[in-house]
Amino acid sequence: MTVIKATANWEKDDEKFSGELEVEYEFGEDANAMINEIGAEVVYRHAISSITVALQGQMRQWIQQGLSEDEIKSEGGKLDQWSPPSGKPRAANRMAKITALMEKMTQEERELLMASLTE
Repeated sequence: MTVIKATANWEKDDEKFSGELEVEYEFGEDANAMINEIGAEVVYRHAISSITVALQGQMRQWIQQGLSEDEIKSEGGKLDQWSPPSGKPRAANRMAKITALMEKMTQEERELLMASLTE
C-alpha cells in the first residue's frame, strides 16, 4: 500500500479553512501490478500525460538555452538524446532541496559555501 497525503487551503465567505487527508491506496509494486490493479488504459494515459509535461519542461529549457529548432529536432539532436526522467520524488521546495544537498556536503564544503554567500 502507498500512503497518499493531501492538504488543501480554501476560502469561503471570507473565512479561511485548511484540511488534511491521508489515505492508503494500492497502486501495485511495479508497472505490471499497477496495470492489474487499475487497468492498462489508465496507466498508459497517465504515463503519456506525465511524460508530456516532462518533455515540455525540457523543451522550455532548450528554448531558454537559445538552441535552434534544428539543434533540438535534427537526427542526433537534443530530442534524440532525451529520455523521460525516472519520476522519482523530488524535494517539495527550494529550501528542502538546499537542505538535502547540504546534508551530503562535508563540514568543510558547508563552511566554504557559507563563506561564499557572505562575500
